[in-house]
Amino acid sequence: MAFFEIAEDKAPGPDGYSSGFYKAAWSIVGEEVVKAIMEFFITGRLLKQVNATILALIPKVWTPSLVSDFCPIFCCNVLYKVITKIILQRLRMVLDSLISPSQNAFVLGRSIGDNILLAQELFTRYNQQRLPMRCALKVDQRKAYDMVEWDFLFAVLQMFGFLSTFINWIEECATTPMFSVCINGNPHDFFKGARGLRQGARGLNPWDPRSIACSTRISKGPPSSAVSWTLSLGFEIIISGLGPSNVGHPKVAWHLACRPIEEGGQGIRDILALNKALMSRHLWNVIKSNRASIWVNCIFHIRLRDKSIWTVNDKSGSWGWRKMLRLQHALLPHIDFKVGDGDLFSLWHNPWHSLGPLISRFPRDPGLTNMPVIAKLSMVINNGEWGWPPITDMECIEIIHNLPDLHNGNDSITWRSNGDDFTTSAVYDVFHHPGPKVGWSSLLLGTFKIPRHHFILWLAVLEKLSTFDKPWLQHLGNDCVLCKFHIYK
Repeated sequence: MAFFEIAEDKAPGPDGYSSGFYKAAWSIVGEEVVKAIMEFFITGRLLKQVNATILALIPKVWTPSLVSDFCPIFCCNVLYKVITKIILQRLRMVLDSLISPSQNAFVLGRSIGDNILLAQELFTRYNQQRLPMRCALKVDQRKAYDMVEWDFLFAVLQMFGFLSTFINWIEECATTPMFSVCINGNPHDFFKGARGLRQGARGLNPWDPRSIACSTRISKGPPSSAVSWTLSLGFEIIISGLGPSNVGHPKVAWHLACRPIEEGGQGIRDILALNKALMSRHLWNVIKSNRASIWVNCIFHIRLRDKSIWTVNDKSGSWGWRKMLRLQHALLPHIDFKVGDGDLFSLWHNPWHSLGPLISRFPRDPGLTNMPVIAKLSMVINNGEWGWPPITDMECIEIIHNLPDLHNGNDSITWRSNGDDFTTSAVYDVFHHPGPKVGWSSLLLGTFKIPRHHFILWLAVLEKLSTFDKPWLQHLGNDCVLCKFHIYK
């Protein structure tokens, strides 16, 4: 399973074999691959050829002159990746019990976004004059992965009580790699590492003059437009083949490229719709009352208290919390509230009824129904049946005549499209409405596996290739390349 989780388009290691090769030739090499991996876990020894690593240096600036001007990317062999994935899968089983609830990064079932949202709540109105004096300290160790001492790492594993065999596996993977620096595609001699852990690519240099120029242009708009503008600029550069300073008129509009391939696009997700879908993930945890999240606990204690997320109107919360509250009405039609014993749902504030929260029907006098505002739905359920008290108000009678069916067990909240499985892709469709499908999408699906060929064919179908019948688009002139006559005037 760990082997087939590796993407086929990942860069290969020094041996030159990608995971796509192993998957395609599994019937031939599969048995030998399994034996090689099993030998490591039995003997605890790793061949130096397997643990060899290419350290590719990618320039971050046009004329790099310092080591810091390069972005290092570690390219490991596929066999090594499989071994580390197997170790990681075993480690995941106990990480949740070893790591503090306040640490959310790299732990399955937790989200580092909770810490970001929690920080927003803590620093909301932080600079108000009427509040007591306070200060905040941000501590961030630069290049923490590169500074990890191996002896410290193994001592921590021993303190947590890991078996010596398991620690030896990690020690063999961390201390035995050989590195070969690769610049402009040319590898050099191998050398041995001294400390630190291998990781992926780092970010670009934020103080690069071109980055500052771009930041100046996009800082005048909101953050969402800045992200969208940056992505569309990159797409224009790819299409035109020019640099960021002389990008011409784009051949294809950005919103067309964001469509699925079946609709004539490139399958690039709309970043604004994706951002809403990701924010909805955190909002879903609040709706489901997932108290395992420290941010959800903060929201219930500070923002909601005795209120409901469906009726709260919080204008003093953090920026992220206010943005999430705007999404609840878009999500509501896709959520099923199944009424069981009524102990979970509020009679007045939860949208268990087709009319929505009942408090919106009686905002001034909910006592017309002889039920208090804090009443639970269980107060009108007796022995698995509805048991409303006598009501004479005509509007209340309308509510009683449209009651949902009762279910056995507890109240539950599920995502309507696929049961309780709330996924970002399912919510993405809520904010990104699908369009009509095109008949030629089958030409792109599965036919051209080389991305360059796929992309060129897509431009050709849209009649957006830089051919000489459209010379004015690329400022190439309008002369025939053979006879030099102005035939395109």
